[in-house]
Amino acid sequence: EDPRRVWELLAPWLGADRGRIERAVVYRFHATIASTFRRGPVFLAGDAAHQTPPFAGQGLCTGLRDIDNLAWKLAAVWRGQASPQLLDTYDQERRPAAVAMVHHSTRTGMLIDAYAESTRTGVPPPEELLAYGYGGGARLPDMATGLVRPGRSEWVGRRMPQLPVADSQRSGRLDDLAGQHWALLSAEDPREGLGGPLRAAWERMGAVFLRVEDRNAALLFEGGKIAVLRPDRIVYALEREPALPAFHPMDGSGGLSTSPDPA
Repeated sequence: EDPRRVWELLAPWLGADRGRIERAVVYRFHATIASTFRRGPVFLAGDAAHQTPPFAGQGLCTGLRDIDNLAWKLAAVWRGQASPQLLDTYDQERRPAAVAMVHHSTRTGMLIDAYAESTRTGVPPPEELLAYGYGGGARLPDMATGLVRPGRSEWVGRRMPQLPVADSQRSGRLDDLAGQHWALLSAEDPREGLGGPLRAAWERMGAVFLRVEDRNAALLFEGGKIAVLRPDRIVYALEREPALPAFHPMDGSGGLSTSPDPA
């Protein structure tokens, strides 16, 4: 923080005759995760739940994904459309994702340090860190716990891309036509692939039915498969006749609770 040291560091680009030091601090980042993201009626999100090193620029983005995950669940329980047990999936889904992002960002910072050190020593960064560089091969995990039906498709637990889609009246982007609803996507009109009672059940749930207009993306739906998207655009299921989502992952009913759990 000594001004003489600051100017020494800035010397390759700027001299003291061309600038003024307004503030100089040593920045310390944190890589921490709360032990739980929920305790009773209290939910943690953003920096209150996880503090992410800045090297991947994902601290704020991770917090926004927390809210994207939690908001529609709170709304469903508040409206009496789901059991309060649905809220248990918030911690199940977001903590593993936050842990993975904090780990990834920390490794990216270690790689930056290793490159800086290599300019002095000539020793290249360790091989195991190279995957954490920008554009590297380290991949964040897909959602594997909570409100998803894993094991049926590699797309389950992933966020659906922003595809061009259409309903019976208009065309547009997925976010615009799906809104804050569950959505069923297929290469053709999803309603045509559903039996009458199942279609009626999805309609009562307020789901929207969308046809994918991108030919390459439509390959995902070969064999008449239908993708079920949660309101946060996470793929809940990809199958021919998707049942209504179980709003508690352990109840095994495969159905939607229509009233809050008295407990």
